[in-house]
Amino acid sequence: MEGLSLDLRERICTACDEQTETRQEVADRFEVSRSFVQKLLRRRRDSGSIAAKPHGRGPTPRIGERDRRRLRDLVKA
Repeated sequence: MEGLSLDLRERICTACDEQTETRQEVADRFEVSRSFVQKLLRRRRDSGSIAAKPHGRGPTPRIGERDRRRLRDLVKA
């Protein structure tokens, strides 16, 4: 899943900064969850950034490169 655009994140923060709507109303207006709004504001407060974090690398392989080569050789045979 792709992260939300930086433009949308900025508009959400701006709407919250104006304090004319509750966080739930902001979330409803931008069609995101209230928890996303809260996490976005917390991230801005803690790190100063609202950009999406880079995608994780995923789980580490359970077998090493040597074992993978051996497995490929066994499958070929």
